Amino acid sequence: MRGGRCHISVHEGDGAVPKDRCYACHVSRVEEYGQTKRVHEIHVSRMRARCLECHEPIRHGNVKVASVLEVTCESCHAASHGAGKEMYLGVGGKGAPDTPSRMFAAQIRCTGCHTRVETRGGAAFLGGGNKTADPRACAACHDARYVPMVERWRGQGRELAQAARRMAAEGAAAARGRRGDEEAAAAARDLEFNARFLEEGHPVHNIEYAIRVAQGSGALLGRRRGASGPSAEMLPAFARGPFSYCTDSCHAFLARPEPFDFQGVNVPHAYHVQTAGLSCDTCHEEGRHKALLLASPRDCAGCHHESAQASCGRCHGRQQALYEGTLPKALGLRAEADQMAGTVGCADCHDPTRSEPLAKVGEACEGCHEGQGTKDLASWQKDLRDRRAQIQRKMEEAELTLGLLVRRQKAASSFSRRLEEVRRRLDDLDRARPVHNVQAAKRFYDDARRDLSALIGEMTRAVSD
Repeated sequence: MRGGRCHISVHEGDGAVPKDRCYACHVSRVEEYGQTKRVHEIHVSRMRARCLECHEPIRHGNVKVASVLEVTCESCHAASHGAGKEMYLGVGGKGAPDTPSRMFAAQIRCTGCHTRVETRGGAAFLGGGNKTADPRACAACHDARYVPMVERWRGQGRELAQAARRMAAEGAAAARGRRGDEEAAAAARDLEFNARFLEEGHPVHNIEYAIRVAQGSGALLGRRRGASGPSAEMLPAFARGPFSYCTDSCHAFLARPEPFDFQGVNVPHAYHVQTAGLSCDTCHEEGRHKALLLASPRDCAGCHHESAQASCGRCHGRQQALYEGTLPKALGLRAEADQMAGTVGCADCHDPTRSEPLAKVGEACEGCHEGQGTKDLASWQKDLRDRRAQIQRKMEEAELTLGLLVRRQKAASSFSRRLEEVRRRLDDLDRARPVHNVQAAKRFYDDARRDLSALIGEMTRAVSD
């Protein structure tokens, strides 16, 4: 018997060593990459590196067997789940763009949801396959918020199917009243197809696509009525617009980050939606989950930089907190207010009405700095960049030492946590722009250098112990 008839996927992976894996430890020195014997002598014999530190894994033993005894649902019920599968795939509906379920995109099989769920110690565990899907299965991979959300989808699916059935009935009545009108007949067939698709496909498999199918029916019926848009009044409220379901179907259960970090700028999502009354399509692209119409915070200038009285701290909270010395204690950054904080406001240096508010900041300093503003600013920025570069080299030294500690199979978790804390504080300072409080930034860099030096010393001693 030829291979492949019974045994499939005997192993996965080829054990390759990507060249960029070398850079985890080496800044350069990859000239000997192809000299396998010498590389193994240095890394395995001398340094006792483990295989998977360099090689991609090879997985053995996950053998699939093709057998005449294997039973699948399709053996007897060839077409029973066609509508459900197409709903999950996000294809087949009339007048609706293809929209695969996010779970399908994540390669979740049917049994990921159609499974028995056992609860032990308050935690959900997946058991064997089951005809009925259990929303508690979501909690096994996500968390408890997803359970009521899936129940909401089930209820919305019923509403969508009922709405599609009403639209199909109206389309059928219109076709009967216009016998011989092939266009009316075709529309009636499409409306009936969508109604049956939503009734049999179980919209909970892909609520986003189900909404688009119902909207497709609304558009078909609207054209039959001679309207330019869909028959929105026949759709449930959550399905009447491209973003109308976002909150009702999902974000009522899954809170958005507040504020949202947009490339270093704090964006208060609730303010934009609830107070300013902006619709989702002001910032988000229709049809693409989480996609933004804005390429960078500069694109926000049309609303936020229309006058010099704009409230800068509302979005640039990190920068304002560093400037005023009001950083949260949890950040671990010691910062007193910058010496200019009491008299110089944001708009005194940054002109928000400019197309590039960060441009020509130095020119704004000339009046107070006796014509030296541009030079002084450039000097501060260079000093801070040099200090940051020194800290970065210390960080890389610490990371290499930690890697050596791990390879020697020494206890490293406490060192790793301390290194991660320094990295987090550096990231926070980078986002706040150190030049907003030069003296505080210098003190932090001094503290970081001292912490890293102590950490490297302790890890080096641990390696030799």
